Amino acid sequence: MKMWKLVLGCLTFVLSFALAWPMQAHAYDKSCVSLLVGAGYAAEMRTEINISGNVLYTEWSGSFPIGKTECQDISFVPEGSTFVAQVHAILGETKPCNPTITQAGGVGSAVWQANGTTLNVKCNMPSM
Repeated sequence: MKMWKLVLGCLTFVLSFALAWPMQAHAYDKSCVSLLVGAGYAAEMRTEINISGNVLYTEWSGSFPIGKTECQDISFVPEGSTFVAQVHAILGETKPCNPTITQAGGVGSAVWQANGTTLNVKCNMPSM
């Protein structure tokens, strides 16, 4: 019985330490949105970038259809800055994706998945 309590105590300590640790930054040079099959709209995307409290936006992409992915270059975003894609449903609402990412610099693509309807846009990064 004492061994069980020791294991439970260690597990509790490890979990509380892991949950208290800040999320790591990720290295990306592209910000992308995939418009999932089943979405009810064509879309445009742009990237919102926060550099030391100054919010900047990339230009809106061209319109892209359901089943396609649109990407933008974000290699210029400095380490420690945050960025997030925004999706605009053609003839509908504009929504920021979730979550916001902290840039660590490097090569890779941050890909959010968009779906929903013209007036109920949803955009999230898939679970890893």
